[in-house]
Amino acid sequence: MDEDLKGLADAALLLDRAESDAAEGAYQSVQESVDRVDAHLARLRERWPAMGAAERRIIGPAARSVRERRDAVAARVPRHRALAVVPGDADPEDEQDPEAAAA
Repeated sequence: MDEDLKGLADAALLLDRAESDAAEGAYQSVQESVDRVDAHLARLRERWPAMGAAERRIIGPAARSVRERRDAVAARVPRHRALAVVPGDADPEDEQDPEAAAA
């Protein structure tokens, strides 16, 4: 259980940093921290079936709090949108043979 609590503490520290970075507009750093928090939470989900009832009573609420903070800070990161590729107008000079144009 100590390892699980340490992982949650690490995740909470990452969230502190992510919240500060979000306030400064450093969204790339926020996303990196959120990704690391996700890794901590994934490890907990893997270990959950092997935990006893006492461990679950402690880890469950703590992990829920970390998850709620993670979701809140992740929601502050702007979504990237792909731009559509639009063909440009044809340039008549591009279609001319340079040698024919010189003659």
